[in-house]
Amino acid sequence: MATFSKDGFNADSYMTYRPTYNKNAYSYIFEVHQGDLELAVDVGCGPGTVTIELAKWCRQVIGIDPSNSMIEVAQKTAQQQGLQNVTYRQGYGEQLPLEDQSVDILTVAQSLHWLDPSKFLSEVKRVLRPKGTLVAWGYMFGKLCFDDNTSQQEYQDTLAQLGDPDKGGLLGSYWEKNRAIATAGFVSWLPEFQKVFKKVQHLSYPTLLTPSSMILTMPWMDDSDISFHQLIAYVKTWSSYKNWLDAKRQQHDDDDDGDIVDTFFKNQFPSVSLDTLVHVQWPHSVFIVSNPYSSTL
Repeated sequence: MATFSKDGFNADSYMTYRPTYNKNAYSYIFEVHQGDLELAVDVGCGPGTVTIELAKWCRQVIGIDPSNSMIEVAQKTAQQQGLQNVTYRQGYGEQLPLEDQSVDILTVAQSLHWLDPSKFLSEVKRVLRPKGTLVAWGYMFGKLCFDDNTSQQEYQDTLAQLGDPDKGGLLGSYWEKNRAIATAGFVSWLPEFQKVFKKVQHLSYPTLLTPSSMILTMPWMDDSDISFHQLIAYVKTWSSYKNWLDAKRQQHDDDDDGDIVDTFFKNQFPSVSLDTLVHVQWPHSVFIVSNPYSSTL
């Protein structure tokens, strides 16, 4: 999460333009969870998107993130909503500032690829109560559809074409090294979970990601209907875009090529106005794990 901790990262934009998770997500989590609801912890909480939802279900909630700017936005949001049972701490998933066997539910949303599996799961095993539950999920590149006559098939993978290095994306080389984990739906974590936990459930939407997965019949993310302007603003919350900006500044690149994201979308959609509506489907991947093995990692 180092990029989101850098000076100049706009956590407010992240909160405003990133997609969110619907009621199905939280209903499912608390339906399958068999333990108490005393303490929930949201690791890699960012601006508190998930943290504030957990506060509706649990007596106390702690959000943990290494980024000061993210924590500041999260705290402001909690204060605006009058939440008395939410606190935030700066920290890392590999060194959780929590007591042993103190956590009932631990969530990780869109953050697994930032974490070291062995160190993080060792900490999860340490802090979870006997009936505790770990829920981790995230989304891949969104699929685009337009409300006009624009060819659906031609443009549905536009975001991947910009961000995926395997597709030659212009921002592909600016991601951190573990970004491919998120692009693939975090499935590389499945064997890591299975090493540590007896109960491991993997679900995905809209398609199966592994032979042992199940389809989410009720997706955790609603499709978005957003303007072209909002779509571009969302892309500019990517860590790869922040890394591109930093590289451009470090190189004192004052040429007239302009902004890489603005230029890409202008070239791809020369006749599309900023207020044109775009329909976005968010493929996503969910892990629900519990009952750790008694042997040490």
